[in-house]
Amino acid sequence: MNPVKYLVDRMRPGLEAAASTVSRVIEVPRNVKLAMVLAADMVLVALSMLVAFGYPLDNFDRPAGGVEFIVALLTLAASAIIFLRMGLYRAVIRFMGQQAIWTILQAVTYSTLVLAAAIFFTQAEMPRSMIYVYWALAMCTVGGTRLAIRASYQARLRSSTKNVL
Repeated sequence: MNPVKYLVDRMRPGLEAAASTVSRVIEVPRNVKLAMVLAADMVLVALSMLVAFGYPLDNFDRPAGGVEFIVALLTLAASAIIFLRMGLYRAVIRFMGQQAIWTILQAVTYSTLVLAAAIFFTQAEMPRSMIYVYWALAMCTVGGTRLAIRASYQARLRSSTKNVL
């Protein structure tokens, strides 16, 4: 048996299910899609904060206290407001250009400044380098997912065209 054909046959049900899921998501109303992307961004921001908290200390076992939890909640709430106000959800990903990338950079930077201010004003015991790690991770997760989705859309668009020459 041809190994490529075998792999394609084994992957077909999963690919068909993924295509079905994508088509169902496309049919969802715009405000529901906005809420889904906002929720996904907040999960990515929370994960970025979690990793940024443990990475500088090389210790992910240290439990976060009440003050650190308050800092995380403040940052999540402010990030949601910042991302909405900056227009991160207005740009259609398939038409996203340099201006949208600049907006992502600004929004993540403002989110990082909120995190730094929350740490400073609550006197939370967090590593100082956490702010830089958070900024880098949030840029990679929030910005990177949008760029990856845009790249996959562009690749799918190019693959469906007919070669002329």
